[in-house]
Amino acid sequence: MVNARVPVVIALGLLCLAVASIAEVSIEMQDKDHHIQTGQYEAVVGHDGCFTSLRVGDAEFLQSAESFPRGAYMYQGTILRLPGEASMTWTLTNKTDKQMLLVLVFGLDVKAMMDDSGRFWKAPLEERLETSTWFQGKAKVRLEGGTRVWGPWGAGHQIWQADLAGKETREVR
Repeated sequence: MVNARVPVVIALGLLCLAVASIAEVSIEMQDKDHHIQTGQYEAVVGHDGCFTSLRVGDAEFLQSAESFPRGAYMYQGTILRLPGEASMTWTLTNKTDKQMLLVLVFGLDVKAMMDDSGRFWKAPLEERLETSTWFQGKAKVRLEGGTRVWGPWGAGHQIWQADLAGKETREVR
């Protein structure tokens, strides 16, 4: 579980889930993608701004392909590019009048979820949840600020989703 903020800002997308100081964070450009590495996790922000990988230890939490799905991304009829700053807390703003979704597509090895009351669920599942903790083996990722989880999608993937109404701003942690 994350209990500190990473004081690093990248202009191309999202930085997530670490307990690290600036000295412990490595950000490198590889094939137009930003690769972030700390002692706690590795992440990739794709050239299109999509958050395409979140690896904790040997566990990959997101499902991403070159075209679709793209791991974690903003969606409004199509996948949107994600410009701007990012940190441990994702501040999402829908500047349009139409509903927009933040979608995380979990990899098939993410098998269990715990809700904020401590109840465990087997993935895939469908529930309206604001807070959830996801497990792959011994690794876990806690997400706050969601709207619902649903699945199976595609080949059996679990989806985590945050809905943003028109002109809404929401924080996801």
